[in-house]
Amino acid sequence: MKTVHDIPPEILSKIFHSMTSDEDWVRPRTTEAPLLVCNVSSHWRETALASPELWGNLVVTFRDPARVAWRMDMAKAWLARAKTRNLSLWIIFIHMMIPANPIDEIITPLKNQISVLELTSAPVACMQSLLDVPEGSFPLLHRLNIAFPPPQVSWARNVAANTQIFPHLKDFSISAGWNVLSVQYLPIQWAQLTTLRVEKALTLLSALCGVLVQCSSLVSCYLTIQTIVEGYQQPPESPTALTHLRLLTLQLTQGFDYFFAHFTFPALSTVLVGTNPMSALSPVARTLHTALASPTLRRLATGMYVEPSTLLALLEGSPNLREFRMFYSAEATRLLARTPQSAHLIQHVTSLTIVLAAAGSIADAISQIAQMVWKRWFRTQEPRSRLRKLTLCTPKEYTAADRAGWDVALEPLEPAFARGLELQVRSGKDLAFEEEDLALED
Repeated sequence: MKTVHDIPPEILSKIFHSMTSDEDWVRPRTTEAPLLVCNVSSHWRETALASPELWGNLVVTFRDPARVAWRMDMAKAWLARAKTRNLSLWIIFIHMMIPANPIDEIITPLKNQISVLELTSAPVACMQSLLDVPEGSFPLLHRLNIAFPPPQVSWARNVAANTQIFPHLKDFSISAGWNVLSVQYLPIQWAQLTTLRVEKALTLLSALCGVLVQCSSLVSCYLTIQTIVEGYQQPPESPTALTHLRLLTLQLTQGFDYFFAHFTFPALSTVLVGTNPMSALSPVARTLHTALASPTLRRLATGMYVEPSTLLALLEGSPNLREFRMFYSAEATRLLARTPQSAHLIQHVTSLTIVLAAAGSIADAISQIAQMVWKRWFRTQEPRSRLRKLTLCTPKEYTAADRAGWDVALEPLEPAFARGLELQVRSGKDLAFEEEDLALED
């Protein structure tokens, strides 16, 4: 009888290759994924070591200063097995006082193969080694993620103004830093970026706008920022049109109207606008509807309180909206139920998500939502409605007793469920859209 040890190398190699999409193989650590199959038998080990596609991704964590040299040797041996394939590396520094520079030892020698690079909590010396590479270095790098950069990093280079690094960078992320947008002095081709993420950061809003003005090719933009707005500044005479931008996540502590005065979004189809989760403030966005309402808008999430009149104007200006996510507000729910103009939502919306507030009676809120949904999507649209999914997000893990009480509140929707309306109840308050949502567009 044949066993797994008898599988021919060419078949075994294909099996290994099919596993590379698994999360443990996409971001493997030095003790995981392909290394594990090497322990099954000498036959498996030989096949795995002769399969370069298994060794192109690696997570390296520097935790113990005494084991830094061992981890670097392990990483070098691992990546050497990838031969000439493109590399994706995630380097995490748990301990800042390490006796070597992994950037010089691992990254720089492989700079012509690295296509994805993520650095977390890198010491100053390591960051400067990355930024001080010669012009044109990292020719294949298309995604760079820098998390928790040290404030002492000098993003500007003491070289000629026209020199640039990372010549084919398309996706750039920076997060969790103090005034991280001094990174605007980084000599990269900002105009060719298609994805930009600036998250968990404190920065001047004017600096943020200064960066975005340069990013004329952006398709997706994620901004979760604790903003500092300087004194009154005259808005530009003509705002910059981000003509390719389709997905925008904008979570600020303040300054929405300042931001909207600087940009227009003629192609925007998916947007989350809300308060920064790091702040307890409730920002005001008076120009929300004039900035975002558009026939191109398909998905909208409002992750903060929006004046009912502003919300209605935003919805009225977006007649092709398909998916709507909002924080529960009794005032807004009554508006949608009673205002005749809100009936236009029936035309296209297929998915409605509502995050319930932590305060007050959740059962009462669900009852009000059920009545609004029945009136606006079913009773007025017989015999069928486009609404196919209703999602309710609770502020905590709910119990069977909680759900039993809510079922009573949902009774007005029983006929809607019979007609195909799907109900999902889950805990949490995340309203975010991702780039994958863009692929769902018609």
